Amino acid sequence: ISREDFIIEDNSKLVFGDYKNKSSLVSIPSSMFIAKWAYLFGKDLLTFDYDYLEPNYIKKFVARIKQ
Repeated sequence: ISREDFIIEDNSKLVFGDYKNKSSLVSIPSSMFIAKWAYLFGKDLLTFDYDYLEPNYIKKFVARIKQ
């Protein structure tokens, strides 16, 4: 997504990295804009091997039962 797309999306303000903006309000993109971005840039990164998504420290976690 280009810089111009971010500016257009948020009414002429940069969404992220707008250090010149002195207002205390933080602007964020709409959920539809995030969904479109995720679809465009994430559709080639799909994985169905979910075993790699879970970190090893969670796989090896052993819960202690209080006695």
